[in-house]
Amino acid sequence: MEENPGFELFRDCLPFSLVESLREEVERLKGADDRAGARNLFARSDAIRNLALSCELRALLPPEEHRPVRSLLFDKTAEKNWPVAWHQDRSIAVASRKEIAGFGPWSEKTGIPHVEPPPSLLESMATLRIHLDPTPEDNGPLLVCPGSHQLGFLDSTAIEEFSRGPIVTVSCQPGDVLRMSPLLLHSSKRSQSPSRRRVLHFEYARRSDLPKPLKWYEDAEADSSPIESSAI
Repeated sequence: MEENPGFELFRDCLPFSLVESLREEVERLKGADDRAGARNLFARSDAIRNLALSCELRALLPPEEHRPVRSLLFDKTAEKNWPVAWHQDRSIAVASRKEIAGFGPWSEKTGIPHVEPPPSLLESMATLRIHLDPTPEDNGPLLVCPGSHQLGFLDSTAIEEFSRGPIVTVSCQPGDVLRMSPLLLHSSKRSQSPSRRRVLHFEYARRSDLPKPLKWYEDAEADSSPIESSAI
């Protein structure tokens, strides 16, 4: 499993000037909302959609054609400082509920239908986490279990076994980008020295992976031309 850990960290992918502008943009999106994050950013921000479609980020993805299909903001602060239990990202956001064999169970998050697809769909996806703030070891960085993505959906026994180690702490600086499999087992601890920890979370999928009539709830390329120019 060590040969395919399921994650890779890319240092200094974005210049500080772009990181600063992204910080301003996520603050604009949050507005007076004091929640510890935000969803569905592509339709609300040209800057964030352009970033997800940029050649800089797409160069970090597998060689197959992938498109951005989900966007989240995680925003830990001294007031919103929470631990995250060990888990895999096993659900996708879709436009509407359509019963298809192999897809389920269903759930809703902020009114948006979510469903667990077959593991094979998640195995072909990739997640990019763009760090906007320093995330040292004492500020709640991501913890990952290398190789845990290779066994499909893990039950509680397997999760407990993997979480005993080995574990890698992914400490990051502004502009760093982490690529990971959605099925990689991961968690984070409560920050011991809480400060701002904003992370943009983009999920990418191959164009042909989602069977009809299901449609992605978010699709950064929908009704727009692919952006080929640099984001920097």
